Amino acid sequence: MPGRTAYPVLFQFVYQNVIHKSVVEPDQEFAYGCDCKDDCSNIETCTCLKEMGEFPYEDGRLKVAMPIYECNSVCGCDPMKCKNSLIQSSHIHSNLEVFKTQHKGWGVRALSPIKKGELIGEYLGELLDMTESCARSSFYNKTGLVYLFKLDMGFEPIDEFGTDDPSMLLVDAVFYCNITRFFNHSCDGNMNQITFFANHKDRAWQRLAFFTNRDIEAGEELTFNYNCTTEKNRCYCGAPSCRGFVD
Repeated sequence: MPGRTAYPVLFQFVYQNVIHKSVVEPDQEFAYGCDCKDDCSNIETCTCLKEMGEFPYEDGRLKVAMPIYECNSVCGCDPMKCKNSLIQSSHIHSNLEVFKTQHKGWGVRALSPIKKGELIGEYLGELLDMTESCARSSFYNKTGLVYLFKLDMGFEPIDEFGTDDPSMLLVDAVFYCNITRFFNHSCDGNMNQITFFANHKDRAWQRLAFFTNRDIEAGEELTFNYNCTTEKNRCYCGAPSCRGFVD
């Protein structure tokens, strides 16, 4: 799970997802975008904004927690002026620090106050298909290193046993990652993970970004709710709503 390190492993920091050889990227020939010549702030004229029904950002901060369709490389707008490419035009919030927690392994904290709705960063790693993810299960079990994020918005189990759709992709931050790898769980997390789309609108090619859901003080740890239901590991988040366990 993110944040915990039970077994030493080398990893590489990256600025975009690394696509595993088993994953076939959609042909850019079928990509589409807007034809805006302005800053893409008009929902009536920007086709990317029409996907959402309203503008997602206000003063550079997230306004509505919903799937985001950002402008992309095939859009006609100027990337330097476009107001609908916040996540792609940023890398990671600059005032963050990785630190060793008392009970939860490594974590990330704010070095200065952060306002509600600010972008913290995209969850990055290695993009895997279900087959490769299953092939790595013995490694995950042996090392205790699980940094998998299912890109499952819009996907339903394919049978009564809860089997995942084989077309679903996952992000694995074991070998390739950024600082979001070290975010710990809290039953009352101060960040939300938001699904967004950019170059590909195919549901399998959704991506994840973290935004704060309240103001954060300097020195406060950045956390989000893993939303797991199994009870294997004791939770040390300390939140009044803590359910006691996290997996």
